[in-house]
Amino acid sequence: MTDQNGKEIARAILAKMVEFRSTCEELDEETSSRAPEGRWSPKQIVSHLCGPDGTGHLPDLKASLKQETPLIVMASVVIQ
Repeated sequence: MTDQNGKEIARAILAKMVEFRSTCEELDEETSSRAPEGRWSPKQIVSHLCGPDGTGHLPDLKASLKQETPLIVMASVVIQ
């Protein structure tokens, strides 16, 4: 992957993060905690993806996006 492709991916991810944050600001606690029977609520999904504070995927994603050419590691595959 070229440096330009990595930069474009990072910009797209950052834009989606801004859009997601904006959407979440409109939700109240009750709405974000609702879920159909046997399914996870939006709040549970986001919490699961982020993991506990300081662990999970979120710190790695944030650090990667701050780099000029992000390195994305997925299982045993490295995308650069």
